[in-house]
Amino acid sequence: MTDDDRGAVEQGVREYFDSWFEGDPDRMTRALHPELAKRRATGDGSELVLIRAEDVIEDTRSGPKKYERNYEVVVLDVDGDMASAVVHSQPFTEYLHLGRFEDGWRIVNAFYRRNPAH
Repeated sequence: MTDDDRGAVEQGVREYFDSWFEGDPDRMTRALHPELAKRRATGDGSELVLIRAEDVIEDTRSGPKKYERNYEVVVLDVDGDMASAVVHSQPFTEYLHLGRFEDGWRIVNAFYRRNPAH
């Protein structure tokens, strides 16, 4: 993985998080692949809840979020047009898969959990 690849993937992830924190649905739309599959396990782990791209965009549309914009992005791997990253933030921990498309790196899969006390 080159430094350029790592930087481009990290920027794609930051677009996703920053647009959510700022409440910018247009920017969020650019960060997500339209067929995004975002999931979380239920509290008892008995099932997965699916959230689609349009659900994330609609949540973003509700405006800026109250959480501190303090998060860490770790790019785990880049292999050609695929990448994976993990993000630790105040409200969430997310494992992300990204794909490189004509318009840049976009998030295609996300598995997340709400962190304790949030």
